[in-house]
Amino acid sequence: MSTRQHHRNQRGFTLAEILVTTAIFAIIMLAALAVYDRSNRVFKTSTEAADLQQSTRIGFDKLVSDVRMAGFDYSRGGIPQQSWQAPQPDEQIEYAGPTAVVFRANFNYNLGASTSNGLEPAYTPVNVNAQPIFPYVTTSNDEIIAYVLRSTTASANTNSISFYVDDFRPRSAFPSTLTPAPAGSNPSRSEEAVTITGIDTSNGNPPYTLYRVSVSDVRNGSLGTPVAENIRSLNFQYYTDFNGSTLLKNPDGTDITSGRDAGGGTFATANTGAIGGDGQYNPNSIGTTTNFNDRGQRALIASMRVSLVGMNASPDLQGYSNPNEPIAAIQSYRQYALSSLVVPRNLGMTGFPEPSFNPPAPPTIVGMCLGHCGAPVIYWTAPVAGGEVVSYHIEWDTNQNGAYTSSIDITDPTATSAILPDDGASDVSLTRYYRMEALNDNGQSPPSNPPWPAIPQNRTRPQAPTLLQGTGGQANQIPLRWTAPSNNESPNNQLSCSGPGITSTNGTTIPPQEVVKFRVYRGTNANFNPAAGEGVMVLDFPSGSQPPLAPPGYTVNWTGGGGNSAYPAANCVDYYYRVQAIDRCYRQANWNIPNDATGANSMSAFDPAVGSPAAGPFRSTVNSPTPIPPQVPPSASADTATPMASGCPDPLNLMSPNCRVTLQWTKVLSDTAGNRIGVDSYVISRASRLQQAGGAYVPDATFGTAGSLTVNCSTGTCADGYTQTPTANMNKFVDTPPFLNNGGLVLEYQ
Repeated sequence: MSTRQHHRNQRGFTLAEILVTTAIFAIIMLAALAVYDRSNRVFKTSTEAADLQQSTRIGFDKLVSDVRMAGFDYSRGGIPQQSWQAPQPDEQIEYAGPTAVVFRANFNYNLGASTSNGLEPAYTPVNVNAQPIFPYVTTSNDEIIAYVLRSTTASANTNSISFYVDDFRPRSAFPSTLTPAPAGSNPSRSEEAVTITGIDTSNGNPPYTLYRVSVSDVRNGSLGTPVAENIRSLNFQYYTDFNGSTLLKNPDGTDITSGRDAGGGTFATANTGAIGGDGQYNPNSIGTTTNFNDRGQRALIASMRVSLVGMNASPDLQGYSNPNEPIAAIQSYRQYALSSLVVPRNLGMTGFPEPSFNPPAPPTIVGMCLGHCGAPVIYWTAPVAGGEVVSYHIEWDTNQNGAYTSSIDITDPTATSAILPDDGASDVSLTRYYRMEALNDNGQSPPSNPPWPAIPQNRTRPQAPTLLQGTGGQANQIPLRWTAPSNNESPNNQLSCSGPGITSTNGTTIPPQEVVKFRVYRGTNANFNPAAGEGVMVLDFPSGSQPPLAPPGYTVNWTGGGGNSAYPAANCVDYYYRVQAIDRCYRQANWNIPNDATGANSMSAFDPAVGSPAAGPFRSTVNSPTPIPPQVPPSASADTATPMASGCPDPLNLMSPNCRVTLQWTKVLSDTAGNRIGVDSYVISRASRLQQAGGAYVPDATFGTAGSLTVNCSTGTCADGYTQTPTANMNKFVDTPPFLNNGGLVLEYQ
């Protein structure tokens, strides 16, 4: 009994109770788990948002920070100041794309104190004298930077960008014609095309990683440095103003709808101003490459809008959907957009040459070429020390220790040669000593030493002038014009040179520093030959009426009339002309090499050439309603001053029964109105009487009709009345009348 009673007093949970309790605990656990899950989702979303913002902002800040540096200290030296230097072709923005950009800056300026704040000696080209060809190279290939996107989907990275850049080490985009020459291991070359491959420029395959890629990375096969992950898109816009309101345009002023890669590729780029990276710089043919003017447009960029959009690493767990996202696969990814108008303060600016407070060292004369009459060619190299050169002073003297008062100034600081001007008077057979000084605002160098000796004799012969023409129909004058020769005649067109710095011995071109003048000959028939003494020289080298010195190849004008000629043209007479070029070394035999007593080495052939008709006929004409008579000639007189000119019997034939009477009279050169004329003929009258009888003179019918004889000047019976002899010369006529009549009585004449 007791045992049974004991078991009735032991109580427990029924199955129902246990089930109820379990349900209650399950509800509590589910509630707790729901709260936890909600909290976890909120926490995860907050963490991802923070990561998104932080990652995007870090990438954006790095990108914007570098873009603000674009162009910094890229051309520290500015315009080259030395003759051996060349301008750097570097651009501040090398490539302007809608989703990628390439620019340069001296990023290691603060880190490179040991190399003068970021100078790049390894990239600096030099000439054979070890002088820098570019004043300062401050950007290495590590400092030419691109920002590009690469998709996490490797197969989507099929795009590329291309641009031209001088990426040689050392740099090589300088002219091959520099003097001194570039070092042999560093030849002149055009810019190279640099292509960054394996990128996506479409913004259509996110997520992306933002990369910072240098030219060194490209050349080394490296992808570059990743800057930020989970990037949705990257965009650039380029403006020519600081306010971001005027997009960059094409060189012709049209909107840019298609950008241009180096080498000819294109890409769509509406409403971005993205012009690309075409326009190769060829230092030996600047401006001739395709799309070269694109370089000038990139130089106009003043501001850039940079837009970077980041995205979550995973889709949102709370059902978020972006209604503005065109790619359905990432609509559930939250995004974070950053945009800024960046105004790089260095764009459009270049360096200014560092001032020097020292005068330059003297230049070095390295050679001279001789052959132009009195106008040698001098060659020199620029100073290798001291301050920059602003100009040069070249001086010479026939005494090595003289005052050196003859000189010229060369205002081009890059010049390395010059043709010295002939003074038109000095003896070119004497040795001259030449020396130079270099000058700047701080003073002048000492003269180069020792002076360079040279004898500037003539070795060249000018070609004949061309296109001789005249104008008739003008009163008292015949205007002429011709083209001055530009070249010397072969084989007399080579210079004699000495010294190591000579670049050419070619003396074909007549320099304007050589004094070349003209001779003009006139005849009264088309075939006259001046070399045979025919015609007259109406213009000579020393004539005061020489036309102004004209540069070679220019048109020369000269008027043959009045006081311009020793033989003024007569009106109403047909004249023919030939012209000849002549340098002043014709005057003296030893002024020419070889020694030339005739001066022929200094004289050109004639134009028109002898053997062909001379230029003409030209005649001056006086228009008058009524004929104008010639002036009355003065009375003739017998020439008794010239031995053997006059006498009875004939002094030249004492056995002759005749006298010799040389009549002379002043030429008639004008009509009664003062117009210059050519006299066709003179009428000479002769009368006689018996010396013993005296009385009146009777016209001598044996001389001519009624005692008068017409002397025709045009046929040469008298001295040429067409002023083909000097105007001061007397006209003369020789008469040989008998001195006895038939009865043996002595006659006298008037």
